Amino acid sequence: VARSTFVLRCNVTKSGWKTSVVGCRTDEGVQVNPGQTVHEGNTKYECLKEKDGSVEIRRTLNIKKKKSCGDHSIGESWVFEKNFMAKCTEKGVQVTDCISDSGIPVPLNGSLVLSGVKYE
Repeated sequence: VARSTFVLRCNVTKSGWKTSVVGCRTDEGVQVNPGQTVHEGNTKYECLKEKDGSVEIRRTLNIKKKKSCGDHSIGESWVFEKNFMAKCTEKGVQVTDCISDSGIPVPLNGSLVLSGVKYE
């Protein structure tokens, strides 16, 4: 498993070795094969294989906008579901950013490349 997200296969031959991505992994460790979708809590995980052979994991948060912020005060921000930043506003909870696996914010509708991984 690489970057806690991608499942790799190592093929050893007489001429050397090569790894290839054969699937994705959820935060709870469930393997998701290319073309498959898994739901965990409020997150949907899709493992996608592109035409060029690359594999991508797509995490989609499925929450209903809450009018109440629970224990959080107006103006307060917090990380939830590991990959999302929320803020308490007068209108309720608002998702403000996505968070990379290393904790770096990724703006909504934006993208960021970190260590060869593209976050959108």
